[in-house]
Amino acid sequence: MSSHLVVEHLEENLEDDPALRFPPALRVPKESSSVHQLRQVSVAEEYRANLARKLLETHSHVDDEDGLEIERRFCRPVCYPRVCTTGYAPVRMMNTGDEVVLALTDDLDTGDSHDGGQFPPSSRRLALAGHFLFRTMAILIYFFCTWFTSSFVVPFVLVLISLSLDFWFVKNISGRILAGLRWSSYTDEEGHTRWRFDSRPAAPEPAEGVTLTRREVAARAAQANAARLFWIGLVVTPVVWVVFLLASIFTLHLRWALVCGIALCMSGVNLYAFCRCSLADVNQNVLSSLQAKVARQMFTDFWSNLTKKPATGAGAGGTGSSVGKTTLEA
Repeated sequence: MSSHLVVEHLEENLEDDPALRFPPALRVPKESSSVHQLRQVSVAEEYRANLARKLLETHSHVDDEDGLEIERRFCRPVCYPRVCTTGYAPVRMMNTGDEVVLALTDDLDTGDSHDGGQFPPSSRRLALAGHFLFRTMAILIYFFCTWFTSSFVVPFVLVLISLSLDFWFVKNISGRILAGLRWSSYTDEEGHTRWRFDSRPAAPEPAEGVTLTRREVAARAAQANAARLFWIGLVVTPVVWVVFLLASIFTLHLRWALVCGIALCMSGVNLYAFCRCSLADVNQNVLSSLQAKVARQMFTDFWSNLTKKPATGAGAGGTGSSVGKTTLEA
């Protein structure tokens, strides 16, 4: 049977025959719950993929191109999470072994990022706008509030709202999108607070002899510029609030010194946490490079010792040859 006939045979059997798509033992009754349906459909899909693999193995005359096409169409990896229903839509249940706070990997960005974890330009622009918007609002309200009102309560509330929005946005959105960093805290089973500092791995360097395309180079440059702007805004803001705090203390405006102290604490916490995330990434990279260097050196030493000839044996051979030569001359 030719390869094209094998493909047609699989398409006819697996796509047109309902008994193969959903075997009688695995058919789902209409009155079954959505949980039962999803579980049985997953079993039916696995049955279908296994049948395609068995049919493919029985035909040895399938070329590589058709084999890849069959694998793509019929042997897709199936992964159905354990689900439950809430009355509106299926949702994933959390197992007892799941982490409360997930690691910052590309899987977290499914649907939002592409090209190896890099976000599209529109997402970076929005993140940059939010990164500078709320902190700028807090600074402007603090600096110009006395021009429009003599009250303390209204500016105080507006500044606190702006600071809270800035703290949340930087912690959960701009740090993840612009710099690939995120920090979080959770409570373990013993009731202790645990802190977690995550960082996305850097984009791998191209292999030797491989050149990046213009699009890839531009994407990496844009990501580097976004990270630089993120750190500029993160570092400059606490410095500004320190200046305002000193000015309010020297002018004996203690109420405004309280506002500056709150702003300094909130911005300082974000700065400290993201520095920990960055240092954790640097330490991991240094440790990985050190391990690779040690392994390379150990392999080099082992290979040199294995291929090196013993010096005593060479010397003994040389002495024997010279003695033999002297005997022949005599």
